[in-house]
Amino acid sequence: MSREVIKEILEVPDGKWWESIFRRDPMYDRLDNFQKAHFTDYGLKCGLDYAIHIKDRYQDKQLSEIVEILGIDIQHKMTYGIDGLLVFAQFSSPKTITLFMRNLELFNDYIKKIQVSDILLSLNPEELLIAHELFHFFEENDPKLKQTDVRFQSFKLGPIKLTSKLIAVSEIAAINFAKEITNSVVNPCVLDILLQLPHNYERAVKNLSIVSGY
Repeated sequence: MSREVIKEILEVPDGKWWESIFRRDPMYDRLDNFQKAHFTDYGLKCGLDYAIHIKDRYQDKQLSEIVEILGIDIQHKMTYGIDGLLVFAQFSSPKTITLFMRNLELFNDYIKKIQVSDILLSLNPEELLIAHELFHFFEENDPKLKQTDVRFQSFKLGPIKLTSKLIAVSEIAAINFAKEITNSVVNPCVLDILLQLPHNYERAVKNLSIVSGY
């Protein structure tokens, strides 16, 4: 059963992952389908273009070498997350990326136990997590990425107007950046469910059903 579930996770179309990201955005209910499609394409382009820019800048350097050149501090914490919450990785200003290693260790043990390593040969969770958080570092430090700070009107009362950031744009850009910079053949979003499997199989399968149903 686990093997079939993992195959199903890997086969989820990209569009359903993007929809799942937008549904977690506080502004989701204020967006129509045209706006979601527009901002999805915009985020994907931002991430892809910036990955190409970084590849051109650092030429044949591996991700680990780029991180070292930039002086990024990669911390490995032997926990599952923060304050009881399941967290896989986190960028902290100015230059720290934290990997919560118990999740990766648990996942590696899990796939060995159920003997599915062969269908996950192209997946490098640690590298994808670092690449994703590295994009958020660039967002904070490179003016070129101010374009991911997309604002949308969230409140209006007479002359008073408030705007809120569309978090989904930044996340989609980070995901596409991670995929391109690591030359991954799978959507990094698969980690959202794959890394849940050894923690709570039933919940992971339920989340897969939700994403697949979008």
